[in-house]
Amino acid sequence: MCGIIGLFEKSSVSSHNGVSPNHNSAKKLVKALKLLQHRGQDAAGLLSSRIKNDHFVVKKGPGFVSEVFSGLPEKDFCELDGQILLGHTRYETVGGPSELNIPPFQAVHSDTNFSEGAVNNSSEKEKTPSMGIVHNGNIVNYFSLKEELEGASEGQRTFLKGQNDGELMLRLFQSFFMEESHSPKTFNRRSPFLIIQTCMRRLSEKVEGGYALLLIIEDVGLVAFRDPYGIRPLVYGKDKKGHICFSSETIALEGIGYQFEREVRPGEVIFIGFNGTFKSAKLAFSGYQKKDPIKEAPCMFERIYFASSKSQVQGALVKNTRRRLGRVLAEKVLEKNKFFDHYDAVSAIPETGLDAAYGVAECLKLPMVEGILKVQKSGRTFILPGNKRGTALKQKFIVRESEIKGKRLLLVDDSLVRGATLKSLIFELKKKGAKELSLAFSCPPIQFGCFYGVDFPEKNELLANQKSHQEMTTFLGVNDLFFLNEGDLLNVFDGRDHCFGCVTKKYPTKLKEGIAFARKRTAEKSILGIV
Repeated sequence: MCGIIGLFEKSSVSSHNGVSPNHNSAKKLVKALKLLQHRGQDAAGLLSSRIKNDHFVVKKGPGFVSEVFSGLPEKDFCELDGQILLGHTRYETVGGPSELNIPPFQAVHSDTNFSEGAVNNSSEKEKTPSMGIVHNGNIVNYFSLKEELEGASEGQRTFLKGQNDGELMLRLFQSFFMEESHSPKTFNRRSPFLIIQTCMRRLSEKVEGGYALLLIIEDVGLVAFRDPYGIRPLVYGKDKKGHICFSSETIALEGIGYQFEREVRPGEVIFIGFNGTFKSAKLAFSGYQKKDPIKEAPCMFERIYFASSKSQVQGALVKNTRRRLGRVLAEKVLEKNKFFDHYDAVSAIPETGLDAAYGVAECLKLPMVEGILKVQKSGRTFILPGNKRGTALKQKFIVRESEIKGKRLLLVDDSLVRGATLKSLIFELKKKGAKELSLAFSCPPIQFGCFYGVDFPEKNELLANQKSHQEMTTFLGVNDLFFLNEGDLLNVFDGRDHCFGCVTKKYPTKLKEGIAFARKRTAEKSILGIV
C-alpha cells in the first residue's frame, strides 16, 4: 500500500536531458509525497528524468519524507528538477529496509536503443533506454519470478540488486521492451505506444497480484498502468498549464494545484511522450479473459482505512463514505440493544475511526467525547514492521481521563486486524477509569491474508482467524464487539464490486502461489527480525 506519484511538465526545452521548464518540480513533488505519507512510512524517494553520468538523478532514503528531503541543498533540488519525475513513499511488503530495496528503481541502458520517433532499417548496434519505476501493490509470484530471472541461461540471466518486486517488474518490462523493439513484426511500425502496450500486456500476464505503476523511459516518455482488476488505485489530474500528474490519491493532486480528471481504469495504459503526446488504451487480455472474465475489484480497505479521508474514491469523498459506514454500524448496535441505554457516549479511535464514529453517534443520538488523542507525527502503527510496532503503540495515544472516567463508552474503529493496538489501548482506558467498553468496527472481521499490498499474507497473524467472536471479546477486554458484513459494504459502495478477499477468502486473481508467498514472506520477516 505504498504511495506513488508521477509528474509530467510540458516544455519547449529539448527533452534529451529531461530539463524541467519551471525549476521547482522536485519541491512540488516532495510536497505531494508528504500528502501520501500515510500510505508508507518506511522510506521515500524521488527520481528525475534528468540524466547525470548515464543515470537518472535520484534521491531516496529510509524514514519519513521530511527526514529524507529536509536540509537538502538547493543545488540538489535543482538537479532533481526534470520534465518527468517519479515519487514514492514505501510500505514494506517484500524485502527488508536495505537501501537496495527502496524505490524508485532504475535500469540503465545496455545494448539496444529506442527513440520516440520511427526507427529506420539501420543495422547499427543500438542500446536500451534507461528506465525508472515506482509502484504500489504486491507481486505474489515474486519469489519464483526472481528465481526464473536469475536462473536463466547465460546471456539472458538478470540479477536483481535488491529484494523488491518493483525492481522485478522494471527488469521484466525492460526485457520485453528490448524484444519487442527489435521484433520483425514491429520493426517497420515502431510506434512507442504500440510497443509499450504489448510490453505491459506481457508483464500483466506474467506477474500475479495487484499493482499500479509509473515508468519513465529515457527519451520516450512517461507510462502509467493499473492492473487489470484495478486492485490498487491510480488517478490523474491536470493544472492550468496543461501539466499532468498521476497519484495514488486525489489529495496529492489537489495539494499541488492539480484538478482531478479521473481514475486510471483497470487494465488501462496511458503514455505521455516528452513532446506532450497523450495516448491511452484499455488492454485486452485474450490469453485468459475468455475463460476467466476480469471484473473490477478495487481494494475495499482503501475506503475503510488506507486512503486519506480528504481523497475521492470512485466519485465519493472518503470522509462521507466512512460516515455512511458508521450509520450502518449504528443499526447493528441497535439490533442487539433495542432498548438503547447501554452507552453514555461514543469515542473514536483516531484517526481512521473518526468519521465512522461521527456516523454512529449521529444515528444513536449519543454525544461524542474526545477520550483518545493521537500523538502528532506518530504515524500509523498498523503499517510498521512488527519489531517497531510494540514501542510505537505505547507512544501513539494519549487517554484523557477527564473525558472517559466513569463512562460507558462505545469505541469506534475502522477494522480489527491483529488486535495489538486495541488491547493495549483498552487496558489504558480501564486504567484511567472507563466504566464499560464496547468496540464497533466499520469493517467485517479480517480473517484471511491479503496478497495485494497489505502486509498480512499469513492468516495466522489475524485475530479473527484464530479466535471466535466471544474469544476476541475476552481477549480485548471489552463487553461487546460489533462488525459490518460484506453486504453492508456493498450497499454503502453502491453495489460496486470490490476485492473482499481478506474477509471472504474470495480473491479476484487465482493466487496460484499465494500460500508459498505467505510462507516465504513470514520466513523473510523472521530472518530480518521484523515479525
